[in-house]
Amino acid sequence: MRLVERTFSIRTVMLTLVCGGVIVMLGAALVAGWLSYREYRDRVGSSLIAASRAIMVAVDNELDEPLAFVNGLASASSFARGDFNNFQDRARDGLFPRGYIVIIKSMDGDQEYVNTSKPPAGSTAASPSAVGLLRLGKAGKSHLGRLEDRWMALIDVPVEDESGRSRYTMVIGVPNRIFQDMLTEQHLPRTWSPVILDADWRIVARGINPEKFVGQKAAGEEFRNAPSDQTHEVRTLDGAPSMLAYSHSSRYGWTTCIAISEADLFNQAIGPGLLAALGGLVAVGIVIAIAALFSRYLARAIRSLAQMVRGFPEATLESRPAFRLREVSLVARRMREAAVAVLDSRKVVDAELNNMRRLNQLSTLLVGERNGFEDCLAEITKTAIAISEADKGNLQLFDATSGSLTIVAQQGFEEDFLKFFDNVRKNDAACGAAMGTAKQIIVDDVLTSEIFVRQPAQKVLVDAGVRAVVSTPLLSSKERPLGVLSTHFARPRHPSERQLRLTNILARQAADYLERKQAERTHQTILLELKHRSNNLLAVIQSVAQRSLGGDHSLAEAKEAFEARLHALARANRALVRSNWGGVDLDQLVRTELEAFSKRANIGGPSIVLPPQMAQNFTLVLHELATNSAKHGALSSVAGKITVSWTIERGRSGFVLKFKWQESEGPPVAAPMRHGFGTKLLNAVFSEVRLEYPVQGLKCEIDVPLTSPVPSQAALAEDDAVIVSG
Repeated sequence: MRLVERTFSIRTVMLTLVCGGVIVMLGAALVAGWLSYREYRDRVGSSLIAASRAIMVAVDNELDEPLAFVNGLASASSFARGDFNNFQDRARDGLFPRGYIVIIKSMDGDQEYVNTSKPPAGSTAASPSAVGLLRLGKAGKSHLGRLEDRWMALIDVPVEDESGRSRYTMVIGVPNRIFQDMLTEQHLPRTWSPVILDADWRIVARGINPEKFVGQKAAGEEFRNAPSDQTHEVRTLDGAPSMLAYSHSSRYGWTTCIAISEADLFNQAIGPGLLAALGGLVAVGIVIAIAALFSRYLARAIRSLAQMVRGFPEATLESRPAFRLREVSLVARRMREAAVAVLDSRKVVDAELNNMRRLNQLSTLLVGERNGFEDCLAEITKTAIAISEADKGNLQLFDATSGSLTIVAQQGFEEDFLKFFDNVRKNDAACGAAMGTAKQIIVDDVLTSEIFVRQPAQKVLVDAGVRAVVSTPLLSSKERPLGVLSTHFARPRHPSERQLRLTNILARQAADYLERKQAERTHQTILLELKHRSNNLLAVIQSVAQRSLGGDHSLAEAKEAFEARLHALARANRALVRSNWGGVDLDQLVRTELEAFSKRANIGGPSIVLPPQMAQNFTLVLHELATNSAKHGALSSVAGKITVSWTIERGRSGFVLKFKWQESEGPPVAAPMRHGFGTKLLNAVFSEVRLEYPVQGLKCEIDVPLTSPVPSQAALAEDDAVIVSG
């Protein structure tokens, strides 16, 4: 059975999505509207509570003001003595501008002593009976009452004698218009209905229709003792269901309430939403129409994109349709960028393959035995320039003797450049820095690099057309410097990671090749040196044999002397073998030859390494001196001693080793009648020898010129140690 693939047009999908979106939007709008209404209701409730508390604070402050003023007047001594006339005059002057009234009357209310509401001419206060000193008691609850046909907030304050007994009643009246003005000054929303209630829950002031409701019992008295941090649903005196918030005064028992009708609350929360919903329905119709048009345009754009995909990436770069839709235009632009990236990656891959092929060919060239050394170095330089896409390059080899770099292969440089960089030491220019730090040095711009700023090399590079340099050290397997491979660029730039990676691979190849060539040269040198030293050793043995076996000695004596001299020569050769024919320390040589007489020998001098030939000569000389001393000199007696010392002094033509052999406390010495083998050997191997025969002991001095710097024994551990030659 053949499956039928069901497809839908963009127009159908767009209309379905729009209609489905409208349904979801309407449902979400209803839920959001209800949640918004509840959230708005809670916010309004919090605002009502806060406003009610603020009004309550203002009411308390307003009631505190006349009470504080009266307390101040009552603190006078005249009031304490019962001088109500003086109190009345002072109270009238202070309270009249605000409309406050103060009345003092008897406890039963029949007798009135002070009334500031009456004119001064006819209101002389009656004199109270003497009851001792008077004072004001604690104010009671305030309540609303009519006084002289006016609604006023009345505060009852007892006037007590010294024993605390109430003798009179002071009534402080505050006009309710003050509270009415207070509500007006709050500037509350017009849909809010603020109310101030006295301790009896009667209306003192009201924001809406105050003249109609002042003095009446307010609604919601059942919530008098309910928590004041909540809102309550009540029906106001107007008969409208409302949300109410109130706050109580603990000092005067008054209550402030603010109500908003449910109708106003609903209109404020939902009204704008309904208008928005109606506008949304109209907008939905417009959106559906626009979606239909947009779907047609989008379908055409997608078909164009599909054509661009065919034949990617070449066809993508050929066709460049103009899309007005930003997203579609972005897709087309990204496709073109992807096509360019693919083509660039192909170029990179091709370049990578070519570079690897070139490195492989170079590896084959370096392995070949018939290829010349200079040709291989030149090919390494060309390969470095090619794989790093540089303009010029050179290869320098490290000379351990001078400690400098010398150019052995280059491409693209003139004579001035080659002359300036013919001999580079550590930390000079980029190549010297690479050699000194044993790390690759990358200079993006020679004009700003710290390596070249204010250095002569900067001008030489700029004159040679070089603005960027990469110097890679060539290190042996033991991290010894072999040379530096440098590539140069005509413009400031930083090489890519791929180029640096390939350059490092090439540097490793070049270092392995140089190390192998050095090993071959070293092997050849060792063979030649072995041949030369073997011939020298045979000549020395032949000479020793001729001297030992000649003369008038018996065969046994001659044999014994010859074997002893051969043993001395063998000891010198063993020491040379242990040092890999690098030389032997003179101190070690002397102590070895005089080991049998170590307790009677005083040996001392600076550390100096003798080259192989000189070490052999000194060994034979020391053997002859020790043998002669043991037979005829200081070492032939128990008390005899020898002192062997040497120094190194600077002469006119260089350093000179001054060796001294001094015998003492032995048998008396006299100059010999004839010279034996030892004396002849001394004069044969050293040009400056002085032999003296004082009675106290033989004295031998030898001066040996040193033609190179004098290393110590510790320097023998270094591969590039310099050995003295004489």
